[in-house]
Amino acid sequence: HQAQVRYCYEKELAKNPSLKGKMTVKFTIDPSGRVAAVSKTSSTLDNGAVESCVTRVVTRMQFPEPKGGGIVIVNYPFVFSSP
Repeated sequence: HQAQVRYCYEKELAKNPSLKGKMTVKFTIDPSGRVAAVSKTSSTLDNGAVESCVTRVVTRMQFPEPKGGGIVIVNYPFVFSSP
């Protein structure tokens, strides 16, 4: 899914060449490996288009089923900077 997240950023980078920052996303993986909930916990991007796009990508992710059942809560930082 890295390419999809990168696309979210690069699409807006074309409009704003100085766009960079870090966005932390909190998401819950349910017992089947699907993302049950996702939210932005912090961001220095100040770009709603990138933030909502990344949130949509994370929502569609599929993970292995958590060992032993139950749920897994993840806080994941995405760092964006132009090459």
